[in-house]
Amino acid sequence: MPRKMRSTWGSNQPARRKGYRYLRFTADIGDGRGWTRHRLTFRGTKREGDEELRRLWKRYVDDANPSTKRKAQRMTVTQAYERLWLPDADDRVVKGTLKQQSIRQYRSVWNKHILPRWGDALIDEIRPADMQDWLLSLGKSASSNSAMLLRQAVQLARIYGGVMADPMSPDYRTSKEQNDQDGYVWTLPELRAIWSEVRGRWPLCVTFSLIAFGSCRIGESLGPKPEDVREVTANGMTIAAVHIVRQINNQGKVDDSLKNGWSPRWVVVPEPMSAYVLEAAASGYGWLTDNGVGGYVSQKTLTSHWKAFLDEAGMEQHPMKNLRKSWRTFMAWDADIEDWKLEKMMGHTVKGTTPKYYDKPTVEMFADTLSDAFQKHGITDGWDK
Repeated sequence: MPRKMRSTWGSNQPARRKGYRYLRFTADIGDGRGWTRHRLTFRGTKREGDEELRRLWKRYVDDANPSTKRKAQRMTVTQAYERLWLPDADDRVVKGTLKQQSIRQYRSVWNKHILPRWGDALIDEIRPADMQDWLLSLGKSASSNSAMLLRQAVQLARIYGGVMADPMSPDYRTSKEQNDQDGYVWTLPELRAIWSEVRGRWPLCVTFSLIAFGSCRIGESLGPKPEDVREVTANGMTIAAVHIVRQINNQGKVDDSLKNGWSPRWVVVPEPMSAYVLEAAASGYGWLTDNGVGGYVSQKTLTSHWKAFLDEAGMEQHPMKNLRKSWRTFMAWDADIEDWKLEKMMGHTVKGTTPKYYDKPTVEMFADTLSDAFQKHGITDGWDK
């Protein structure tokens, strides 16, 4: 009986051109690049493509060939990451199923956590007990992201690299600890006190308004330009509506790719903060938070100003990103706005057919919701404008 190719090796997918297939596999084909990933454009049916993969398997990775058997079944974590995961991630970015920001986060997790501990480890020699202990030693975010990245890399090693072992198959427990991460949330009276000190202060005035009273992430608060701002009147309240379509990312660069597909949205800023946002939009500068010479402000610069401001004001130090948590908290408890509306306003990923495809609120709906809640609960009263 002829030897069959292992079903976990290679892939056979339709190409864009009719009658052609994409054959993907990982092997050392003797071209000087070593054990790496390959893609062939093959003309024929799926069945003929499978036959071609069997031929390639027999030539390069057949178990009967001792020199290739060891290569196929023994791969380090670094090889799986560099030769398989990174090219696959690039493919997913092109297809729109993965964001560049997510790749940057995964790269950071790889360099900081996975590479020092597991980079040289052979996949088939990783002990689940060691993996579990290591995951529990990390913080919450690093633990979950490391486990996710390792699962993806090992799975690709099994599919394309002929690796038999799967040390990531156990249902590992990831850390629930935040490594003393600051989770402080400012109350609405505290935010009012901060506003009385920060109003008119560059570059914090507009960014504080967009985060603490508009739900923006830090990078999103730096991305708007004057043309992204509209004035909306709802129930007698003048509201600054800001279209969030870009951010200034952690690397200090303009990034049109936001965190997820629901992040592009309108945010609505109430009085009295709206006056300062609208004034900045009318200034004619290139960015809503301009650096004075037509450029944008980086996250690093903004957070440095935030820390300096808190010191000068004699206030306790907490990360600027916590302002977004504070917005979510007071909007639910002080303004009594329903959670499902707040999720839309924050640009969070939503689940279910109705919220995904049918619930499409307009900027006017956001403005009406905000003004109604603020006036009903007296949140607009007593502000120092």
